[in-house]
Amino acid sequence: MCSSDLGHYDKACPLFEKLCKERPSQEECWRGLASSLQMLKRWEEAVLSWKISSFLAVHDPLPLFHTAECFFHMNQKEGACSALFEAKERASLLQGQEEVLSNIHLLTKLVKDA
Repeated sequence: MCSSDLGHYDKACPLFEKLCKERPSQEECWRGLASSLQMLKRWEEAVLSWKISSFLAVHDPLPLFHTAECFFHMNQKEGACSALFEAKERASLLQGQEEVLSNIHLLTKLVKDA
Protein backbone atom coordinates (compact mmCIF):
# COMPACT_ATOMS: atom_id res chain seq x y z
CA MET A 1 0.00 0.00 0.00
CA CYS A 2 1.42 3.37 -0.90
CA SER A 3 1.46 6.14 1.67
CA SER A 4 -1.12 8.23 -0.20
CA ASP A 5 -3.67 5.45 0.38
CA LEU A 6 -3.34 5.93 4.13
CA GLY A 7 -4.88 9.38 3.82
CA HIS A 8 -8.25 7.82 3.17
CA TYR A 9 -8.08 5.88 6.43
CA ASP A 10 -6.81 8.95 8.26
CA LYS A 11 -9.85 10.87 7.02
CA ALA A 12 -12.20 7.97 7.75
CA CYS A 13 -11.27 7.69 11.44
CA PRO A 14 -12.91 10.95 12.60
CA LEU A 15 -16.05 10.09 10.63
CA PHE A 16 -16.29 6.63 12.17
CA GLU A 17 -15.56 8.06 15.63
CA LYS A 18 -18.50 10.42 15.20
CA LEU A 19 -20.73 7.57 14.02
CA CYS A 20 -19.68 5.42 16.98
CA LYS A 21 -20.65 8.24 19.37
CA GLU A 22 -23.97 8.79 17.63
CA ARG A 23 -24.77 5.09 17.20
CA PRO A 24 -22.81 3.20 19.87
CA SER A 25 -24.83 0.00 19.49
CA GLN A 26 -24.34 -0.21 15.70
CA GLU A 27 -21.57 -2.77 15.16
CA GLU A 28 -20.81 -1.65 11.62
CA CYS A 29 -19.61 1.74 12.90
CA TRP A 30 -17.15 0.10 15.28
CA ARG A 31 -15.99 -2.28 12.56
CA GLY A 32 -15.31 0.64 10.23
CA LEU A 33 -13.39 2.52 12.93
CA ALA A 34 -11.41 -0.58 13.91
CA SER A 35 -10.53 -1.36 10.29
CA SER A 36 -9.36 2.19 9.66
CA LEU A 37 -7.27 2.27 12.83
CA GLN A 38 -5.74 -1.10 11.99
CA MET A 39 -4.79 0.05 8.50
CA LEU A 40 -3.09 3.06 10.08
CA LYS A 41 -1.19 0.70 12.42
CA ARG A 42 -2.78 2.31 15.46
CA TRP A 43 -2.88 -1.11 17.07
CA GLU A 44 -3.99 -0.30 20.63
CA GLU A 45 -6.89 1.87 19.48
CA ALA A 46 -7.85 -0.75 16.91
CA VAL A 47 -7.90 -3.46 19.60
CA LEU A 48 -10.36 -1.45 21.66
CA SER A 49 -12.65 -0.86 18.69
CA TRP A 50 -12.42 -4.50 17.58
CA LYS A 51 -13.32 -5.63 21.11
CA ILE A 52 -16.42 -3.43 21.10
CA SER A 53 -17.30 -4.81 17.67
CA SER A 54 -16.90 -8.36 19.01
CA PHE A 55 -19.27 -7.64 21.92
CA LEU A 56 -21.89 -6.29 19.53
CA ALA A 57 -21.49 -9.12 16.99
CA VAL A 58 -21.47 -11.97 19.50
CA HIS A 59 -21.37 -14.79 16.93
CA ASP A 60 -18.98 -13.26 14.39
CA PRO A 61 -15.38 -14.53 14.67
CA LEU A 62 -13.85 -11.79 12.49
CA PRO A 63 -13.61 -8.98 15.07
CA LEU A 64 -11.71 -11.34 17.37
CA PHE A 65 -9.47 -12.48 14.53
CA HIS A 66 -8.59 -8.86 13.73
CA THR A 67 -8.04 -8.21 17.44
CA ALA A 68 -5.50 -11.04 17.36
CA GLU A 69 -3.78 -9.51 14.34
CA CYS A 70 -3.33 -6.25 16.24
CA PHE A 71 -1.99 -8.03 19.31
CA PHE A 72 0.43 -9.92 17.06
CA HIS A 73 1.75 -6.66 15.62
CA MET A 74 2.25 -5.34 19.17
CA ASN A 75 4.17 -8.54 20.07
CA GLN A 76 1.55 -9.45 22.66
CA LYS A 77 1.36 -13.21 22.23
CA GLU A 78 -0.97 -13.82 25.15
CA GLY A 79 -3.57 -11.34 23.89
CA ALA A 80 -3.29 -12.74 20.36
CA CYS A 81 -3.69 -16.34 21.55
CA SER A 82 -6.70 -15.47 23.69
CA ALA A 83 -8.45 -13.64 20.84
CA LEU A 84 -7.66 -16.48 18.42
CA PHE A 85 -9.05 -19.06 20.84
CA GLU A 86 -12.33 -17.11 21.11
CA ALA A 87 -12.45 -16.55 17.34
CA LYS A 88 -11.99 -20.28 16.74
CA GLU A 89 -14.77 -21.10 19.19
CA ARG A 90 -17.15 -18.74 17.39
CA ALA A 91 -16.16 -19.91 13.91
CA SER A 92 -16.56 -23.56 14.93
CA LEU A 93 -20.20 -22.95 15.81
CA LEU A 94 -21.07 -21.53 12.37
CA GLN A 95 -21.48 -23.13 8.96
CA GLY A 96 -19.24 -22.04 6.09
CA GLN A 97 -16.35 -20.73 8.16
CA GLU A 98 -13.63 -22.88 6.60
CA GLU A 99 -11.66 -19.88 5.27
CA VAL A 100 -11.89 -18.09 8.61
CA LEU A 101 -10.79 -21.24 10.47
CA SER A 102 -7.88 -21.63 8.06
CA ASN A 103 -6.80 -18.02 8.67
CA ILE A 104 -7.11 -18.54 12.42
CA HIS A 105 -4.91 -21.63 12.15
CA LEU A 106 -2.27 -19.75 10.11
CA LEU A 107 -2.16 -16.78 12.50
CA THR A 108 -2.01 -19.12 15.50
CA LYS A 109 1.04 -20.77 13.96
CA LEU A 110 2.68 -17.38 13.31
CA VAL A 111 2.03 -16.28 16.90
CA LYS A 112 3.43 -19.48 18.37
CA ASP A 113 6.50 -19.36 16.12
CA ALA A 114 7.24 -15.70 16.89
